[in-house]
Amino acid sequence: MTSPTLGTNLRRLVTTLDGAVDRAYEADGLAFRAAFTPVTRALLRHLSLSVGGLARETGMTRSATSQTVAQMRRLDLLVPADSQDGRERRVRLSPFCLEQLPAVERRWRFTAEAASGLNRELGTDLNGTVSAALDVLDRRPFLPQDSGEADAEGIDTEGVDTPALVDEVADLVERNYVHPEIASRAAAGLRGLALGGARSLPAVAAALTEVLRPYDGHFRVVPTAEIRRRDHRSRARVDDVGFDVTEREGVLVVDVAEFTHLAPGTEAGRRLTGLARERLRPLADAEAVVFDLRGTPGGSPSMVEFLVDHLVPDTPVEVVSFHPRDGEVWRSWTPADPENTRRPDVPVYVLVDAGTASAAESFALALRTLGRAVLVGHRTAGAANPGDYFAASSGLSVFVSTGAPRDPRSGEGWEGTGLAPDLVCHAPLALDHALRHLRGHR
Repeated sequence: MTSPTLGTNLRRLVTTLDGAVDRAYEADGLAFRAAFTPVTRALLRHLSLSVGGLARETGMTRSATSQTVAQMRRLDLLVPADSQDGRERRVRLSPFCLEQLPAVERRWRFTAEAASGLNRELGTDLNGTVSAALDVLDRRPFLPQDSGEADAEGIDTEGVDTPALVDEVADLVERNYVHPEIASRAAAGLRGLALGGARSLPAVAAALTEVLRPYDGHFRVVPTAEIRRRDHRSRARVDDVGFDVTEREGVLVVDVAEFTHLAPGTEAGRRLTGLARERLRPLADAEAVVFDLRGTPGGSPSMVEFLVDHLVPDTPVEVVSFHPRDGEVWRSWTPADPENTRRPDVPVYVLVDAGTASAAESFALALRTLGRAVLVGHRTAGAANPGDYFAASSGLSVFVSTGAPRDPRSGEGWEGTGLAPDLVCHAPLALDHALRHLRGHR
């Protein structure tokens, strides 16, 4: 057996520490997680901050901060705050969070004592060692720049035939976009583009994306190297099922960060499906279930099929149909898997907002037209069309929508329109609203 690497040990350490603290919060009956502590402390000091302000205060990356804020908002721990600058969206701790705060702060004290005990046992200041390592890496990179993996930010377009590059991206759009008439207009818009001072591939990509987005919000042009890095990161997350399960007032709350691809028919897919199935076992005894899709950007139809399967009878049910530009319509069905926990009569609520998109919207619409769910919150993103990246020879790739989904019962799609909820409310309060509605209908 080989020794674990530094990265493996660090990830295992963080998972172990956070897992222990999260279990303690759960035992205390608190809707709180270890990862929420930096944001909570910062908002106790400043009352309200933007995501950028929180990132600066906590030392977290902007992406990690944004994800943490989204998770806390789904749990009703944060609410929007008034801002003097209407362009800056700020958040503050919610009344629900402040109500829990004395118990949370008591847990912080216990956690600090446990950390001190670990330091004594190790004979070193673990936090100080990690901080010192981060200080070093702030001054120099961990790895030298590999000439074979040049950062796309440094790739200059000098020597690249930029008009030919734009024409190639335009051709990819015109040949592959799901609606031919829109494809022609979008391609014409690209071919008339003057790039001005764009001197790097990311700058060119951003300019092309800006032209394409009005035709379809899914359009995105990126350096191809970015796609390779993203694919590598996705392969590394083989044990991430994309959702967490908690309980509130006897109701199972399923917080979906993304609809993870279950890779049907593969060994990795079988392992991932098994993990997801076990995570949903508490559904067997739940009085009701709430799926929290606020801010969920979408994902794979395979997870949509898997989750819907738990809520319908044990015969295959058509979830959605995909209509390509050319070729045969592809239909998505539930697997009718006898190993899944099946609750075809349990009350279901789905929380939605403007960040609920793509596969998340497909899941919500399927449950509604099947008569299985009440949608709570406000109108969803209206980002329906699935697609894929198409690579140009110039080092750029363009995401193009290649199909249009339709609900098989109503015939409706949701591209550009989104889904209107059944119960309209301020999205951060949607969970409480759903629970009140459920109590009134028991």
